[in-house]
Amino acid sequence: MNGRILRIVSAFSLSTVLTAIALFGGSPLTVSSLLLLDVVVTTVRMILERLAAGCRLDTSPATGGVRPLEPLYEKVSGKHGRFRLHTRLPPVYPRNIPYAIELWSVLLLLGIPTGLFWGVGGAPVGSLGVTVLVAAPIVVARQYLLVWAQMADGTYEAATPRTIRGVREFVYLAAVAALGAPLVGASGTAGLLIANVLVFTAPKLLFDIRDAGLGPWPLRLDQTADGGQGGDTDTLVTSPLETGDGKQQFCTDWQTVRRIGLSNGVSYSLLSVFIVTTVVGGVGLFSFESLQTTLVVAAVTAVVTTLATTAVVTAIHWLGEVNEQYRVYDDCVVAYDTFLEEPQWRVSADEITRVSRGDTRPGLQISTILDTMPYSEYPVVIERGEDDPIEVEKLSDPEGFADAVRELGRRPVDTSIEARTRE
Repeated sequence: MNGRILRIVSAFSLSTVLTAIALFGGSPLTVSSLLLLDVVVTTVRMILERLAAGCRLDTSPATGGVRPLEPLYEKVSGKHGRFRLHTRLPPVYPRNIPYAIELWSVLLLLGIPTGLFWGVGGAPVGSLGVTVLVAAPIVVARQYLLVWAQMADGTYEAATPRTIRGVREFVYLAAVAALGAPLVGASGTAGLLIANVLVFTAPKLLFDIRDAGLGPWPLRLDQTADGGQGGDTDTLVTSPLETGDGKQQFCTDWQTVRRIGLSNGVSYSLLSVFIVTTVVGGVGLFSFESLQTTLVVAAVTAVVTTLATTAVVTAIHWLGEVNEQYRVYDDCVVAYDTFLEEPQWRVSADEITRVSRGDTRPGLQISTILDTMPYSEYPVVIERGEDDPIEVEKLSDPEGFADAVRELGRRPVDTSIEARTRE
């Protein structure tokens, strides 16, 4: 089955399923539940597609007004390489994580009308039937059909994180959840349900057609769209020295990375919980008309937000730092990521002007929670003349690495082809 057929099936399947359920006596609760399921799965799929975009974007990711996100972005924004979550899914690039996180403010603000409309409209009428067990897998499978088609067509490799899925796609999904689902859920009769489904599926079908890359309004996937130039996925020029094991290897202390990741996760969660619970609590007062219900919802939201924020921040630290290995050769130092299996940067011996220990501790950007960093974990600073210095943090043996790099600058360098071949 070729990619175009998969796109057509993906575009028309949701509208077909919802219309069939309405025509054959399905309940408003069944239709609205499937609609919300599609919105959630589509959102997850579009975020995954941002992570899978193969071209580098020159413009910086947005922080949504939260400047403490910048040091978190820096953990992964310069990473080279990719990995697969599953063999049937496209590879994801750690450097694209900031372009997924930058959507937090959009998703949060767009959730306000969704909560208001659902609170005013009340719970959908009817009950869930066996139809849901059959229709739900179809709703989920149509998302995978689209991913499969775009993998086959090479769509992800040709796109940047912002051109593969722009903000307006997420805005439209929020409008669907806020307006379409309550409209369908409030249908009191079978005839009204059919009419509301038909009214809703018309604009939703147009979105699905565009989302699938069909019709007169396909997605723009050129690399120069949205204010940034697309580049190659990785531009490092590898050589035997960059891919060999090196004469000396220095690893990151994973316990330090874990501690700082968890500490930063708690710190960032304080900020995210304050923002999210404020919005949810305000919307809840209008929607639930009960202070007790609002407090319960806000408390549950705070717990979920804390766990999610801590998990995401810890994962970013893990991807950005825990697998980095620093290899010292006869004429250069190479940072190599053992998980991504890609060199991250290279500094030749003639570039190094000075090696010292930094006076700033890595880690916490928001608060000083669990801040117990000893001197042994201060960074090693490699100065490169007029170029920006490189700070190597969280090493298991920082003094040994500093001595090895200093020795590198003093030893005679053998740059012959034979010497490189021996590595």
